[in-house]
Amino acid sequence: MISVDHLTVRVGGFALENIGFEVPTGQYAVLMGRTGAGKTTLLEALCGLRALADGAIRLNGREVTRLKPAERGIGYVPQDRALFRTMTVREHLGFALTIRKQSRPTIQQSVAELSRLLGIAHLLDYPNSYERHIHRFADFNAGWYASRNAAFQAAVSEASGVPLALDGDLALPGDRVGATEAAVRSLAGQLGMSEDSIARQLRQGDRHEFERSNLHARLFALAERRAGRALPRAILPRIDLQSPKITRKLTTAWFAERVQTRYQRCVKRAFSGQQKSG
Repeated sequence: MISVDHLTVRVGGFALENIGFEVPTGQYAVLMGRTGAGKTTLLEALCGLRALADGAIRLNGREVTRLKPAERGIGYVPQDRALFRTMTVREHLGFALTIRKQSRPTIQQSVAELSRLLGIAHLLDYPNSYERHIHRFADFNAGWYASRNAAFQAAVSEASGVPLALDGDLALPGDRVGATEAAVRSLAGQLGMSEDSIARQLRQGDRHEFERSNLHARLFALAERRAGRALPRAILPRIDLQSPKITRKLTTAWFAERVQTRYQRCVKRAFSGQQKSG
């Protein structure tokens, strides 16, 4: 239970005075008010981020008015951007436990469970060399490294003259040979590689390491000699989205561009907020 009794907080010329309320255990409360009314100030006071001029705060019957934020056991998520550019999704999820000096197994278990519950486990470990976020967004729709692999398929078409579907699928499951693999095998002599080596490396197409393979380097070198220009290392896969719920033509490119637009809007709003507060 949260109990606030005669709370008074002063910030510059602004003041919250004589605030009192209770939130019973197992229930939730909603603070409503215009901008500048003091909603955030009140929440920061509960967490210990604002000192009280008067009043008391109790959590489950324990007075925490003078306790430090870390000693109160309260989680607080600010509305503005609070991410570290140098940290991965996994590191962000485990950050609170890390600063509390929890053991590595405990952190790993908690992060795995939380990411599963949130449905974002696929975001935890995804190293890539993309220069634009949109290719990462496309991959989450089309499959791991689909944007990189689609660019590889385009290079294979350039080198072999064989038209290919740029869907990001480099090899079929099992021993079957698909169109992309057949086109690359036809270039084996020019690549200086055996067909077995080509097959093995194509099956690494769902890994980051594939772009550092001999096959990737030699194929692009051959394709760029044929084209007489540098070729992109990532393009949006050309995949039509299929579902009984879809009544119009939608593609992976449409999905990625939509997510990219939302991402840019969020970043713009975040930086705009930082500039105003600064």
